[in-house]
Amino acid sequence: MVAECPTPVDEPEVIKNILKTAPNVLQDFEQTLRLKNQSELQQLHEVLEVAETDIEWAVGTVNSRVAVEAIKSGKGFDPSLPTDQRLLNRITQFIMTKINGPLYLSLVREFAGEDSVQGTTINMDPVEESEAFSLWMIHDIKLPGESQRLIDSFAKAEMSKLPPDEQSLLKAHQADRPSIYKVVKMERDPETQGKKDTYLVQDLLSPDYVIRIRDKFTSKSLSEGAVFMGRVIPIDSSNDSLFNVMGSINEYHLKLWSILSGSMDKWYKKFFKMNPNSTTQDFFRIHHARMRREIRDIVSAHSRP
Repeated sequence: MVAECPTPVDEPEVIKNILKTAPNVLQDFEQTLRLKNQSELQQLHEVLEVAETDIEWAVGTVNSRVAVEAIKSGKGFDPSLPTDQRLLNRITQFIMTKINGPLYLSLVREFAGEDSVQGTTINMDPVEESEAFSLWMIHDIKLPGESQRLIDSFAKAEMSKLPPDEQSLLKAHQADRPSIYKVVKMERDPETQGKKDTYLVQDLLSPDYVIRIRDKFTSKSLSEGAVFMGRVIPIDSSNDSLFNVMGSINEYHLKLWSILSGSMDKWYKKFFKMNPNSTTQDFFRIHHARMRREIRDIVSAHSRP
């Protein structure tokens, strides 16, 4: 990550310093790991968590600046870029016309809590949480004065202008399914002679709905019985029999899920009493940020001595 990061230009000195010292810091970590001293390893673990967050934040900040510059100059739509990157760049450009600074900060507070914004400084995990926030903003909510999600507004305005590969991917993005899922079966995909792993998951908000996911990375990290919050999209936008994971997933300890599910049951009953014709996807999108705030509160409460 550090090696591939562009050279920081106008970023604050703290970011430049983190990226400048990161290689030596990581080498020191590696040398300490090789010693296998248990007492030092415990201290290393604590320091590494802080260093990891700092490095990811610095790299993410620089990459964001470079991405915005590429979009403004037109380089962000180079046909040689991967389809998903071109599409994301176009959506980012579209977002810039819809969201100003104050609105953006208010959305961060709604998603990550009041303490996530200090002045104009945003305090969010630079990888998983920031990614989840972006997906929530694009796929779940309706901005003030808007009648549809950002992804749908973008599709309405830009679909006909996109090349075929981006059109297909955009249609899949519009058909996303965020929910709480439980892995019910790990399997090998017969269509690829077992080269790519697939697994079956049950949508815990719609227990009768079981889908098949093909995703090499998460199939290695998840096991049967795992419960996670995730967003999936159909691999083929015209056929929803096979899905792929969009972005990161959050696997929950069963104890955390048992506590969270109690709150969700109350929200669920109240929501459908007031919105009887809604879907479980509607429920998730409206309560997504609330779920994450609740999870942070649960984790914080159980981490106190």
